[in-house]
Amino acid sequence: MWKNKNIYFFKPMEPVFDSNTIIIDDDRLVLVDPGTESIDYFKNILETTGNSVEDVDLVFYTHGHYDHFEGTKFFPNADKIAFSPDSKVIENKTGFKLNSIEEETILNTGKNVFEVIHTPGHSKGSCCLYLPGELVICGDLVFANGSFGRTDLEGGAMEELKNSLNKLSNLDFENILPGHRDIGTKKSVFSAIENLKNFY
Repeated sequence: MWKNKNIYFFKPMEPVFDSNTIIIDDDRLVLVDPGTESIDYFKNILETTGNSVEDVDLVFYTHGHYDHFEGTKFFPNADKIAFSPDSKVIENKTGFKLNSIEEETILNTGKNVFEVIHTPGHSKGSCCLYLPGELVICGDLVFANGSFGRTDLEGGAMEELKNSLNKLSNLDFENILPGHRDIGTKKSVFSAIENLKNFY
């Protein structure tokens, strides 16, 4: 587990096949990307923050791939938000109604005010939660080692990924909290931009 103030970063038990999960323990208890782990896993990580599964107010999805939303069933009463068109993908797969974000906006959790940044490329509705001056929760856009999300899945596009990485490079932050593996820094974004040049 990694913690910055009231933001917690948890790696999954099966890191190759599952996503990391981020918990924002604020006035609203927000869980980002409920992956494919068991109910016991979610109980354990929420207990670490002094909360329970029933306390989760909002589930936020960085994008609509199954390894980031399979655990939705454990949070039936929480509000659910994703960027369009991935919101419809998650709705169709889980059966839960989502609030669909159509444009970049603000997510106010209480003490923290995040900017929701649309960063397509890995999928059409991929997005990041940006806390200015501190961190970006970036899903599968970019990883700590300078690699980046696949573009060969439905909705993926290399040019859009390039534009999204460039957008991220212009923001003010220290850490990236990606969807898989370790936490990175802003240097990870610049490394990914350089590595992407090998594909052009």
